[in-house]
Amino acid sequence: MEKNFLGPFLSSLLDNQPERRFLSSNNTRALEEILVAAYDWNRKVKSQFMSLDYHVRLPTIGLFDEQSMQYLEKPKNVGDPSRLVVAAVAMGLESSEARGSGTQPYGVWQEKITVLTEDYFRSP
Repeated sequence: MEKNFLGPFLSSLLDNQPERRFLSSNNTRALEEILVAAYDWNRKVKSQFMSLDYHVRLPTIGLFDEQSMQYLEKPKNVGDPSRLVVAAVAMGLESSEARGSGTQPYGVWQEKITVLTEDYFRSP
C-alpha cells in the first residue's frame, strides 16, 4: 500500500517527476499526525454538536437599528441617524448559543429584519 498508493500520492504533491517510492520516516510521522487529527475531528463532529436556538424577530423599537435591521430600499440621503421605522416588511432570524449559567447567550443575526423607514417617503 505504501509503495503503490501513499508514496506516489506524496511524490505527486512534492516532486516534479512523481514516482513510486517508500515514505521516509519524516513523511510517515507527518502522515500519522494528519490521520490522527482527521480521526479526532471526525469523532468530535459525529459525537458532539452545538445546540443553537433560533428566534424569529420583529422590531421591538420604533427606531432603525443597523445591527438587527436592513432597509427594504436604502434611502439616498440619510441625515438623521434616528430614523423612524414605519413598517416591518419581513421578519428576521437570530440564532443564539447558550454559554452557561449566569452569562448572556451569544447571538448572531442570520437574517436581518427588513423594514421601511420614513426616509423612503421623503423626496430626493
